[in-house]
Amino acid sequence: MGGERVIAIANFGELFEDPDAPASVLGEADGVPLGHAAGHKAGWWPEEDGFLLIAPTSLDLPPVPAGIRKEPAERLVVPDADGRTAARLLEDARLWSRVRRFVQEARRVRLLATVNSAGLRRMADRLATAAGLEVVGVPDCPPGLVRYWNTKIGGRDLLRGVPAAAALVPDAVVCHTPLHAEAMLAGHPASERYVLKANMGAGGSGILWVTGGETGLAARLTRPDHTTGAGKNGLWPLPLDEPLLLEVGIGDPRRNRSLTADFTVMPGGTVAFEGAALQVLDDFTRYRGIAWSPGAVAPAVLASVASVGTAVGRAMARRGFSGPFNLDFILPPEGRLALAEINVRRSAPLDQHLAMRRLFGPDWPDRVAMRSWECLAGADPTTVAAAGLAFDGRAGVLLLGPRYGNGSATMAVAPDAAGLDRLVASCHDLKP
Repeated sequence: MGGERVIAIANFGELFEDPDAPASVLGEADGVPLGHAAGHKAGWWPEEDGFLLIAPTSLDLPPVPAGIRKEPAERLVVPDADGRTAARLLEDARLWSRVRRFVQEARRVRLLATVNSAGLRRMADRLATAAGLEVVGVPDCPPGLVRYWNTKIGGRDLLRGVPAAAALVPDAVVCHTPLHAEAMLAGHPASERYVLKANMGAGGSGILWVTGGETGLAARLTRPDHTTGAGKNGLWPLPLDEPLLLEVGIGDPRRNRSLTADFTVMPGGTVAFEGAALQVLDDFTRYRGIAWSPGAVAPAVLASVASVGTAVGRAMARRGFSGPFNLDFILPPEGRLALAEINVRRSAPLDQHLAMRRLFGPDWPDRVAMRSWECLAGADPTTVAAAGLAFDGRAGVLLLGPRYGNGSATMAVAPDAAGLDRLVASCHDLKP
C-alpha cells in the first residue's frame, strides 16, 4: 500500500443540508461567492501536487506562477449537484468508481472540503469501510452541529458561549417572521439602526440594514425576479418559515470596515490563526473580495482578533470539531471591535491568502498590498496581458479562477498602498 492521497471537494451547497434551500445558497451568481459555487477555490487548498479535484462544474483554471497553486492529478465533475457534491457523488456508481481507482494504492486519504457536511461524513465512512482506508480531515462532531453553527442563530449561540467572543457580540432578538421583526422595530426612532439577518445565509445574502419603525420587510427580503432591479441588496427568495435575527446595528454601515479572519482547529485541539483581511462589500453586506495593505489594521486589533478566534476554536474543539472556520468582525470608525458572525467552513478569501503566502511568505501582510475580486469584469488572460498588467513576480494582476460571464476571479498585488491604488484603477478600465 502507498501513502496518503488528497481529495479536494467543493461542496458549498451542503452548507445547510437542506434540499429546499434557496437558489442563492446553492450557487446563484449574485447570491454567494462565485468561486465557492463553481469550485475553483478547492484547487488552491492542497499543499502538494497530485490530488483529486472534485467540483460541481468543469474548471478551466488559468495559468499562475509556478508553485503557487498545486496541480491536480485528476479532475472529477459531479454534474447537476447544485453544490451538494459529496452527497451526489455517492449516488453515482460510475463517478464513485473513479474515486475508488484514485485511492486504490493509498493507505490514507485526506479530505479537504468546503464544509464538513453529512454528505462528506458519508463519503468518509464509505472510504473507510468499503476501501479499508484511514480517512482524515473530517471532524468527530456530528455534521448537524456544524450545520447549526453555520446558521446565524446557531453561530450566535456558539459565540455567546465563549466569554472572549460574547463580549463582542451585539445584542439581538430572534424573530419568527418579518412582521414579528416590524413589531420589534415599532416605537423605535428612525435614527436607530439594526441589522436583520436571515437564519440561512452566505456571502452577505439575506442581510438588511433597517431602522427603527421600518415596515415592508417581507417585500425587501423576497424578490421573484432578480433582473427587475427589486431587492438591490441581492437577497434571495427567502424561506419565510425560517426565523430571523434582529441585531443592534454597530457604527455606521457607510463608514464601518469589515475584517474577516481565518482559523484552523487542528485534530489535537490547537488553533492556528491563518490570517485576516478587510472585506470589500456591496451595499454594506454582499461579499465581493478582500483588500489589504501594510498597516491597514492596528497590531493591537489583530492581536485581539487572534485571541478571540483562538478561544472560539478551543471551545469548538471541546465539542469534537476540527477544521477551518472564519470570523467576521466590524471595525467602526469610533468605538470598539464587534463580532458579526462565524462561518464554519473554508472562507471565500482563503485561496487569496494561500496565493499571497506562497508568493511572498507568511509575513506578506507586513510587506505587500493586495486587492481581490470574486469576479472582475473584463479580466481574462488576453485583456490583462494587453493592458500590461500581468504579474511580474513583484506586482501586477493574477487570475485565480476560470471565466464567469464577462470576468474572472482576480487579484491585484503591489508593493504598497499607493501602487495598489494605481493598479486597481487600471483593472477597472479593463473591457470585456
